[in-house]
Amino acid sequence: MRDRTLPVAIPAPTPKECKGWGWLPGLIVIGSYGILVVSYANYLSRANAPLAEILFWIGLLLLVMPISARLVGETPTRFERIGLVVFLGLALYLVKFSHSPFAFTFSDELVHIYNARAILERNALFTSNPILAVTAFYPGLEIITAAVTMLTGLPLFAAGLIVIGFARLVLVLALFLLYEQVSGSARAASLGVLLFMGSSNFVYWSGQYSYESLSFPLAILLLHALARRFYTPESRQQFGLTIVILLTLLAVVVTHHLTSYAVFIFLAAVGLIQAIFRSTRARRIGSFGVILIAFLATVTWLVYVGNQAVAYIYPVLRSAGRSVAGTVAGEEVRRALFTSNTGAVAPLWERLVGLGSVVLLVLGLPTGLHQVWKSARSNALAIVLAGAALAYFPLLMLRFTSAGWEISNRAANYLFIGLALVAGLAAGHVWAAERIRGPGAALFSVCVAIIILGGIIAGWSPDLRLSWPYRVGDIFHASDPQGVAVANWAQAHLGLGNRIATDETNARLMLAYGGQYVLTGTTGGLRLMMLSPYFSQSDLQIIRAGDIDYLVYDKRSISLDNMRGVYYRRTLSGDFGQNDFLDEQAYDQFDGLRYVSRLLDSGFVTVYDVGVMSGAKPIP
Repeated sequence: MRDRTLPVAIPAPTPKECKGWGWLPGLIVIGSYGILVVSYANYLSRANAPLAEILFWIGLLLLVMPISARLVGETPTRFERIGLVVFLGLALYLVKFSHSPFAFTFSDELVHIYNARAILERNALFTSNPILAVTAFYPGLEIITAAVTMLTGLPLFAAGLIVIGFARLVLVLALFLLYEQVSGSARAASLGVLLFMGSSNFVYWSGQYSYESLSFPLAILLLHALARRFYTPESRQQFGLTIVILLTLLAVVVTHHLTSYAVFIFLAAVGLIQAIFRSTRARRIGSFGVILIAFLATVTWLVYVGNQAVAYIYPVLRSAGRSVAGTVAGEEVRRALFTSNTGAVAPLWERLVGLGSVVLLVLGLPTGLHQVWKSARSNALAIVLAGAALAYFPLLMLRFTSAGWEISNRAANYLFIGLALVAGLAAGHVWAAERIRGPGAALFSVCVAIIILGGIIAGWSPDLRLSWPYRVGDIFHASDPQGVAVANWAQAHLGLGNRIATDETNARLMLAYGGQYVLTGTTGGLRLMMLSPYFSQSDLQIIRAGDIDYLVYDKRSISLDNMRGVYYRRTLSGDFGQNDFLDEQAYDQFDGLRYVSRLLDSGFVTVYDVGVMSGAKPIP
């Protein structure tokens, strides 16, 4: 009886298939101009100059389309294909870097850079993180960053860029090798990796300094090593691959909770497929031992170290469930697509491209699934990846709910692994050799451009894709945002670890740059107290309950948005409107109160000492 659980071994590539630069040097030059155009677009955006957005999209097209047209052909060698997908993957990482070239500015980045700084300064792990507690108990990213800093002397920002850049390299290479192992074709593998770059998280979310940006590439590396081990006959190579699998698995477990759960689910699904077919050769593979180790490692870390993950994930799942139920019952307003939380609506052409990317992937699904069944149904990994592709589109429906979109966004990154493989197989079949001459390659490059640009449109707010002004001035006399300057002042004059209540943006700056223990958000009534037009007895109780040492007020309303508040305004002419500021009575309510001292006023940001009021300091 035919064994349907094992992959078909890939024929060894000939020397001609392995070598040969082909068009790689020329396409790298063309793509480099695309990166230059995107970087210039970000420069114009920081200067609030016109044409920035148009140049941004032109640069992306210049980067993506020529490489897509080349990869769809059958003449490129395996070496050239690997070079092209690696270049494109790293080039798209540079798109994110050109967005924030001076410092980490994304909300999660400020949280994680604090963890790395704490490891360096305190020589200890698991330092409490008051904004996102769970991150301190999954310190894989921060350990590596701190090690790079200690070994090289580089600042944490540069070290973090290197770590995430190297993770991007691992992601692209491991994904290519995984797809090649499953499909048996370097062409299908390169097309699959190319289409994976159309994931909504690829450019910005997976390019930021955050633990998933490292754990996800490690998970792909683990899957490749597992696939390679499936049919490596030499016991010595199997032993080496087993070591790689176990070390990578443990690295994923200590780096990110959700990725470790996804890895276990994937491995369990592969084991289930093997068990259904009851193959003696499948049992010889030993993947059930890997599943057991994955389960024990994940549960052990969750129970004894990372139990904060339960408190972090459960409310998200509960809110998503309620949101889905409310939307189905008509009790909740359906979430509007292509609209940011500030109300910014993407233009019509962006909405068409975003929807068009989904339509193209849907159209390719039947053909791709047929190719999986035709050529790889003996591969348990291929079956599971095909199942992930099928699950991707129903999950997109959660984006129509107010609370379920986050689950859809996070899970889609993992399911897209299967969808990209299926889409790559479909593309390789539809654009067969006899169909790619002339306009065929151009048509394919247009389709890929729609998918990749659609992923960017769906994955990041339209008013945040281009840089906002972070530093003002020239390269010799540049000024950091006031929040950063005040945070540096707090560390120098107030010391570390003070309990500071402030808005969402300054909380992250005080955490990352000031080394303070911050209290923010709606917990404990803090938001209500800081927005109240007058001071009351209940506010005093909030200060005492939080044991607050200092209050930091930012007069600008944008400070309540932790994704935008770190920047200067795009309009640098100084023409602020009434809606740009909080109620004046709110941020002046502590002036003149007994035992409250105004320590600093930078113009927009004010620091009050309320230690006596909270009881943290004695009455003078």
